[in-house]
Amino acid sequence: MSKKNGASIYTDVEAERWVPQTEADRETVRRQLARILESSPFSTSKRYPALLGYVVEKALEGDAGSLKERTLGVEVFHRAPQYDTNADPVVRIAAGEVRKRLAQYYYDSSHSGEIRIELPAGSYVPEFYQQVDDGSAGAPIEAAQDGASELGGTQRPRLTASDFRGITGPRWRVLVSGACVVVGILIGMIGARVRTAVSSAPLTALEEFWSPLVSAPGPVWLCVGEAYVTQIELDPNGARNRFAASYRLSSGEQRVYPALNLADSTALARVAGLLEVQNKEYSVHGESETTFSDLTSGPSVLIGSFNNDWTIRLSDQLRFHFEMNRDTGEQWIVDREKPGQKIGMHSFDLAAVDKTDAYAIISRVRDPSTGQMVVALAGVSANGTKAAGTFVSDPMYLEEFAKTAPRSWRNSNLQIVIAAPIVDGSLGPPHVVSSYVW
Repeated sequence: MSKKNGASIYTDVEAERWVPQTEADRETVRRQLARILESSPFSTSKRYPALLGYVVEKALEGDAGSLKERTLGVEVFHRAPQYDTNADPVVRIAAGEVRKRLAQYYYDSSHSGEIRIELPAGSYVPEFYQQVDDGSAGAPIEAAQDGASELGGTQRPRLTASDFRGITGPRWRVLVSGACVVVGILIGMIGARVRTAVSSAPLTALEEFWSPLVSAPGPVWLCVGEAYVTQIELDPNGARNRFAASYRLSSGEQRVYPALNLADSTALARVAGLLEVQNKEYSVHGESETTFSDLTSGPSVLIGSFNNDWTIRLSDQLRFHFEMNRDTGEQWIVDREKPGQKIGMHSFDLAAVDKTDAYAIISRVRDPSTGQMVVALAGVSANGTKAAGTFVSDPMYLEEFAKTAPRSWRNSNLQIVIAAPIVDGSLGPPHVVSSYVW
């Protein structure tokens, strides 16, 4: 529903934009804010109340000009002053969630007479609206408490039995019954319209991509690929650390240590951050400690390709999957519809680096083996996995994908093959090479 003549987006009840002018007005807004933050849409979270409370207080203090994305990232979410807002969209995601939760709060007809606090799309400056009441614009109307409402900070007179003197007997009961029916119909009509407005509010492409996992019951199982080393080197330059040893078991057999590479860890951090701001519970595990039973218990994210057996098992069932030549150490992506192509060929070697583009497969599917939703972020090389983590955590890349993808992508299985250029050893922005939706 769009705004008309300043009407609130949350309801068709006549409402006007209102700017608190006095300290009494500002206290009225603070009381309304407290009611909202104590409600069920907000009380179960820490991030969203923090953001809403901060922007409302700044607006009341007359400091709305400071409500910029970077400032909010630093002040509310404790990011470093020069953090990359494109790489870490925590403010944008949290603001979108605040807007949805405000809509949920005002969807309840019991809040229809309250001051409305809104966070307009594309802005972090809150707006305040009051219900128009018999031409008394300019005075905020708060929700009734203990049988009384406040009007401009003063208590409205209560109706007593003497006010109804002369309206008695059956006539009184008919009037009350009729009024109840009318009020019930009006509330039902308002609720239906608000419900339509809330349900039709568009989600971002980032939210659409993660929605099947976030909405699935149970915590998300984050499964990260592992490499195995026989020695932990703690003396790289002879100055900072004291030990350099390969530890052996008493039998003489050498111990093997699971290890994570930096690229997979970066992808893991991005995914964990996304789930955190969406208030979705998750747990982190290595590939070697993950069992089939674990993956059947709820949604999962698989990170890594050749170092994560669960990713290979999943991709082997899909159109885009991985192959390798054990003799030459070459590995690549295969398209079942074009089996002769070797996409993103990479020569595996511990010392090898990507010299042109880093390739990866992003899969979001309901695994036919487990029946659960799975997202797999898997590069031909470690840089490819890192690029996949960037692609699925940055709204810009998913918005570009959504522009050309079939509309069914939001609720369907999909695979996206991406590539990211390597320039002077640094990873560039990823782009879509191919995709498949079914």
